[in-house]
Amino acid sequence: MRPCELLNRWMTPLDRRVDFLTLPGGQKFEIPFELIVVFATNLDPNELADEAFLRRIPNKIKIDYATPAQFVEIFRNECGRRLLDCDDAIVQHAIRFITQEMKQPLAQRSPQSDRLGRRPYGQ
Repeated sequence: MRPCELLNRWMTPLDRRVDFLTLPGGQKFEIPFELIVVFATNLDPNELADEAFLRRIPNKIKIDYATPAQFVEIFRNECGRRLLDCDDAIVQHAIRFITQEMKQPLAQRSPQSDRLGRRPYGQ
C-alpha cells in the first residue's frame, strides 16, 4: 500500500472520531475512534498527503538532524550510560567520518547505534 493510500484510510476516523469496519460477509458497522494516532516519517509530508489531510493532524513536530554539538552531547551521554571513557578525538573523528566520508547528516540515533558495542537481542 502506498503511503498516501494508507493516510487516506485514516482521514475519516481522524476527522469524525468514528471508524467503519466491514465483516467478511459485507456487513458494515461503526465503532468509536478514540485513539491518539502518531505518524512518523522521514519523507516530506507535503509529498505524502494533501492539505486537507494535513489539517486533520493538529500537532506536528519536526525533528531535524543533530548539530555537531548535539551529536557530541549524545555521544558523551551514551558513553557514560555504557560506562565507557569518551575521547573527544574519537567523537570528532566520528563526526568527520559520517559527514565527509559517508556524506550523511548527523542523526540523533548514530551515537546510540548498535555499532557502539551493543549486541542484537538474543546474542
